[in-house]
Amino acid sequence: AFIHEIQFEESIFKVVRLGGRLVGYGGFWHLHNEAHISNIAIHTDYQREGLGRKLLIHLLEEAVARGVRKASLEVRRANVAAQNLYGDLSFEIIGVKKQYYSDENEDALVMWNADIAGTLEALRQGRLQGKANYRLRSRPYPRLPGSASAAAAFCHTSNPNSRAPACTSK
Repeated sequence: AFIHEIQFEESIFKVVRLGGRLVGYGGFWHLHNEAHISNIAIHTDYQREGLGRKLLIHLLEEAVARGVRKASLEVRRANVAAQNLYGDLSFEIIGVKKQYYSDENEDALVMWNADIAGTLEALRQGRLQGKANYRLRSRPYPRLPGSASAAAAFCHTSNPNSRAPACTSK
């Protein structure tokens, strides 16, 4: 199923590398005027360091560059950390999908952002409250334990029209 998802013609996926190590990935489907965020995942050793937030912002910027104005996603009801991340970036809960995650029969909360360009502009201007209140592209990535560099790189995995550099294997 995941292979199909990243090969879908309208999918845009990015990976996060730190020091050459793949530490996360995320993507969305560009469906009409909406970006449906299908995955955001950061390796457990690198969670709570701001990389998921940076990745989501990067995906939203890519969506806006493609003319998209709205974004949606599903999140596990128990994943409060992710809900907070999305809420910090102006996503609102608009519904529930009962037993959406079949592995544990867990509900999904459906979240929606009706103006992602407005969210990105509010971030740039420092008008959003909470942890998301910082300038885009100017905040350095956190220095992680054992990392030689604080630099992270985004690259595309599937779409040749992406403005991010292509991923290379190491």
